[in-house]
Parts: sequence; structure tokens; C-alpha cells
Amino acid sequence: MRNLLAANFLRLKKSVLFWGTLAFMAGYALWQLRFWIAFNEVTIDPMIFDYAGAVGVVAAVWSSLFLGTDYSDGTLRNKLTAGHSRNAVYLAGLITNTSAALLQCAAYLAVALGSGSFLIGPPRMEAGRLLLLLAGTLVTVIAFCAIFTAVGMLCARKTVTAVVCIAGSFALLGYLSSVDSYLNIPQYSAYIDVPENGAVSVTYELNSGYVSGTRRAVFVFLDDATPFGQAVQYMRSRQRDEISLPEDGFSEAQIEEYRQHMRPPVAPLPLMAYSLAVIALSTGAGVALFRRKDLK
Repeated sequence: MRNLLAANFLRLKKSVLFWGTLAFMAGYALWQLRFWIAFNEVTIDPMIFDYAGAVGVVAAVWSSLFLGTDYSDGTLRNKLTAGHSRNAVYLAGLITNTSAALLQCAAYLAVALGSGSFLIGPPRMEAGRLLLLLAGTLVTVIAFCAIFTAVGMLCARKTVTAVVCIAGSFALLGYLSSVDSYLNIPQYSAYIDVPENGAVSVTYELNSGYVSGTRRAVFVFLDDATPFGQAVQYMRSRQRDEISLPEDGFSEAQIEEYRQHMRPPVAPLPLMAYSLAVIALSTGAGVALFRRKDLK
């Protein structure tokens, strides 16, 4: 395993594609900074976790091409001929892909937390909440890598692997973004009456766009259980207390009632449990199938 990892990390160090992905993630962070500066943000909270979706696509590109090259160049067969076990070869590929993806996340965070804190303003989120969300996003990234590694190790054609991983990532991120948007629709719409004199009143009416019943249960499961849905949730992980609401004239009870109709903040712990399950299932199935694969 040590020799396999040493060889993989040497390829990583020499890979123009890998360094290009780091530059892309750093550039993406700079683009995000420009976007939020234009909106006169005073904290980098809205952009901290925006790498969650981008790194899913970037990791798909890197993983598919990195593992596909092993097949196309005959390197994979040579590793097995040299006496390395199939389990070791598979896990070395997973560790390498995961390390690359985590470094891609680090490239984004270095720019976002470093330059962003200076140009916009430091995070205002509680430190405990910030660290928990950060841990959650990184576990989601590892789940991405587990899926991409399984596809890359089981498909001998680099082009097919790249198409499946990259196109699949875009499609699933797009679909889960729509799912998450539907789940964000509140059950009741608020109508606020602000008279010139007198107390502010808030009335609620049933929202026709609200997703309920079995459909909502399925949407919630897809949003929570898949790394793509989790990435979308982390990208909108601003606290519920940050929801804009004109407080002048509102009682505390009215403000709290208004917030009760909004979707609650992202809960990282259940999402991390789902991600760990995805990692275990993808890796277990991938190793089992790779051990039986006929490598010609």
C-alpha cells in the first residue's frame, strides 16, 4: 500500500490537471468574492461553503481521468502483476482521489477565509456551528470521491468513465438543486400589513406550491441521503436567524412565528451519517466487484 500511495502521489505532484484544479478552485473563490462584494456583503458567511457543489464536479473530472489513465496505459495491470492485491490498488486509488479533493477544498477555503475576511469581513457564524458545517462538507466530499472511485475502478474505458462522472455530477446537482428549492417553499405565505399608525399585523395563507405527503418524504430523503443534495444544502447554510425581516413594529412572538414557517437551518450530523453510509456502501460494493473484475 505504501508503494502504491507513493507512486500515486508522485503522479499527483507532476499532474498539470491536478494543479489546474487547484487554480480553478482558487479562482472560483475569487469570483465568489467579487460577486458578494457587488452585493455589499459585510461577512463571508454566504460564500464559505459554496465550494461543496463545485468540488463535486471538479473531483469528477479529476477522478475519472486519473483512474482512467491507469486502465488506458496498462498501469493498473502492472500493479497487480507486481504483486499488489486488488484491495490495496482500489483503496490506494480512493485515498489519492480523496486527498486531491480535500486539497481542492483547501485551495478554495484559503482564498475565501484569507482574502475574503480582509476584503468583505470575517465569519460571523458561531465557531462551533462553523466547524460542524465544515466537517460536514468534507465528509460529503469524501462521499463524492467514494462514488467516483467506484465508477473509475469498475469501468475500463476512460471516456465512458469521464462522461458518466462529469455528466452525472452536473445532472444530479441540477436536479437536487430543484428538489431543495421545492423543499424551501413554506407551507404558508406571509402577508404583512404595515399601517401608518397602529400595530403591524401578519396573516398567513396556505401556499399552493408547498410540497407535502409522500412526495415531500421522497424529496427530503433524496436531499439528505445523496452527496449532491447535501452539497446544495451546505451551499445555502446561512442561519435561519439571518433571514431578512423588518423588525420595526413587530413583536417577538410575530418574528418567531414568521421564522417557524421557514425551513430550519441545515443539520450537519444527520447528513454526515448519510455520507458515511454512502462511503461504506460505495467502497464495499466497489471493492467486491473490482476483486471479480476480469482485467484483460
